[in-house]
Amino acid sequence: MSELRYSLAARRDLRDIVAYIAEDNPRAAIAFGERIERACLRLARFPRLGTVRSSLGIGMRVFSVGSYVVYYGPVRKFCNTGIDWK
Repeated sequence: MSELRYSLAARRDLRDIVAYIAEDNPRAAIAFGERIERACLRLARFPRLGTVRSSLGIGMRVFSVGSYVVYYGPVRKFCNTGIDWK
């Protein structure tokens, strides 16, 4: 399994998203954070699950988690979350 590392931007995004959700529903916020973490661990184990997005950079991929998209690069071994509404 590849090593999982979150970029600084990913940590900030995830913290902000969880805090926003927690304002209305703390349980949902915890569940969301856990869902993202499980998805990222799965991507570390199976890095080719996501869709290639070479327009974002060499080796970059994306993977949907609900209404959010995880951006990651298996070569650099990081998981970057971002808000990208469908």
